[in-house]
Amino acid sequence: MLDFIKQGGVPSLVIILFSFLALMASVMFARRPDEKSRAMIGALTNVVITSIVLGTFSAFYAVLRYAAAHPEEPLHEVLVVGGSEALTPAILGLSFLSVVYMFVAVGERRLRG
Repeated sequence: MLDFIKQGGVPSLVIILFSFLALMASVMFARRPDEKSRAMIGALTNVVITSIVLGTFSAFYAVLRYAAAHPEEPLHEVLVVGGSEALTPAILGLSFLSVVYMFVAVGERRLRG
C-alpha cells in the first residue's frame, strides 16, 4: 500500500486527506442523517473528485515530460510504466469514494425511513 501511495506522489496524500474528511462525514451521516451533513458530504466529494482529476492529469504530465526529456529510453516502456503510476491517484480516490457512498446510502435509508 505504501508503494502505491509513493507511486501516486503528493497528489495521493492530498486525496487521502480529503477522502478521510469525506469518509468521516459520511460515517457521521450514516449514524445521524440530516440535510446539513448531506450537503457537506457533497462538497467534500466534489473536492475529492477535483483532486483525483488534478492529481491524475499532473501525473500524466510528468510522464510525458519525462518521455520527452529522455528520448534514449524506449517510449512504450516509459508510457506503460509511467501511465500505470499516473493512474494511482484515480484508483486511490475512487476507492475511497466508493466507501464514502456506501455510508451515504445507509444514511439516506435512515433519513427516508
